[in-house]
Amino acid sequence: MPQSKDNLTPKKKLAGKNFKRYVLYTFMSLSLTILFLVSFEGGLRLYSFIKTGKNVGIHRPSLCCGYRVKANNDTPPYLTDDHGFRKTPLTFQTKPPETVYKIVTMGDSITFGGPNANLLHYPAYLEYILNTTSIKPKLPDGKLFVDVINAGVISYTSLHLLKYLQHVIIDLNPDMVIISIGANDQTFNLNSPASSFFLNNVPLLYWYFNFSATVTFLRKALAPLTSEIMKHSRKPLSNMNNHVARVSQTFAYTKYENNLRSAVTLLKEREILPVLMPWPQTPGTDKANEFQFEKMSFKNDLKVKQYLVYAGIMKKIAEDFDIPLV
Repeated sequence: MPQSKDNLTPKKKLAGKNFKRYVLYTFMSLSLTILFLVSFEGGLRLYSFIKTGKNVGIHRPSLCCGYRVKANNDTPPYLTDDHGFRKTPLTFQTKPPETVYKIVTMGDSITFGGPNANLLHYPAYLEYILNTTSIKPKLPDGKLFVDVINAGVISYTSLHLLKYLQHVIIDLNPDMVIISIGANDQTFNLNSPASSFFLNNVPLLYWYFNFSATVTFLRKALAPLTSEIMKHSRKPLSNMNNHVARVSQTFAYTKYENNLRSAVTLLKEREILPVLMPWPQTPGTDKANEFQFEKMSFKNDLKVKQYLVYAGIMKKIAEDFDIPLV
């Protein structure tokens, strides 16, 4: 028979009390830590707003994707609508929904138009060209207008894009989704196990470590120390380190292909047309006035080789699924 509480030995009773006390202290410590971090984050953002009159950053936390673009951002040049999509020249809210062909463009800062002025990102140009010029796209019967939605998000990888598609974009029920992603998949830190773990399991922590005002403040405060440490820790890559780097990049290619295939499969299942488009790769020159297309010289040959692999993966997926590749 199980022992009743009255029959427990003093030693066992003490152990039970200690366990409850430990759980209570742990819970209180975590709660106080979270309260402090939230208060500190709020204080930094309030200070920044009072000082500059602007909200910190363009990103906001997201339970699905780690972070998304803020909705109704009215600070130029990043003007966004109530969904957090960057605004395009035309609006079709007053048009009958059955007359509007809906295209969603997904990607990173290249799609979002990171350095571009208001309405000068490629989805904005695309919408303008398809609706107001002599170019008349061939649309399904009954469709009269083309609404291009810019769902690009700065710093997104293929994993972010897949989650964004699954939890947000798919519910828009678009007719076409143009996917142009991969520039950030080339960066190892965005493919690290820790980043992937947080993004898959605790998206809010992913946002906190990458975009919170607290972490930004700490990085600036510790910058002199970390730069000094980095200066003394830099060593030429050994053969073993080179091998590890190659294996890591191969793993990144595999993850990229799996994420893209999952995205295309989902779109095909919903009878939405997927279109794949490799992002534009530039030479990386900082002298724009000296740039000439016929004399392109790339600063980073490794990045070009990686780009060709990512573009090749896109081409292979497009062929396998019989979908357009731009």
